[in-house]
Amino acid sequence: MAHIEQYSVHGNLYPFFSTHAGETVGLAAALKTLEFYDKQNVPEYLQAQGQKLYNGMETLIERYALKNLFCLRGQPSYFHLGAP
Repeated sequence: MAHIEQYSVHGNLYPFFSTHAGETVGLAAALKTLEFYDKQNVPEYLQAQGQKLYNGMETLIERYALKNLFCLRGQPSYFHLGAP
């Protein structure tokens, strides 16, 4: 820590011991995650997978006449199975 402080005091290194430096790694990780989401189109993929699950569950609820016990709420990528 003293070595880092020595360099940062002379302006050669960002002061990693400061309050704000802890956010640097998290921000870098967030940027890379968002880049991956954009390149791989993750939201569209999750929506499509959720739609398959949602449709399958709706089919089962209807097939077994469970509409009086269960219903689906929300969007396909994030839904809730609950009481009607």
